[in-house]
Amino acid sequence: MPADAAGTVGRAAAAAMGVTATPVRVEVMPLGDLPFLLPAELVGYAEAATLLGVSRQRVRELAGMAEKEGRPIARHADFPAAVTRPPTGALFDRAEIVAFGAAWERRVGRPPKGERPST
Repeated sequence: MPADAAGTVGRAAAAAMGVTATPVRVEVMPLGDLPFLLPAELVGYAEAATLLGVSRQRVRELAGMAEKEGRPIARHADFPAAVTRPPTGALFDRAEIVAFGAAWERRVGRPPKGERPST
């Protein structure tokens, strides 16, 4: 793309987003080559909880982000790692959460006494 065309595209994109800065670079690539997930593919604790049929607190436990009696709860070995952790909370890849939910062998209720972690 010629430099003048790139500048025109960059200025139009900046104006459309309400940005007053001057663009210094424009990069065009196929959508499949984007090095990040689109926002619609990311889910937070609440949406992950809905997908898994559990509470937000349970998702935080599975992700290893919760504490019990001041001690961190270990992350479930198969639970997907957060893609990013903005100040609002961890964000996960929706497809990984769905895959985890399909493979997760849930056990309802408290574990038997012999399986409980010692405190």
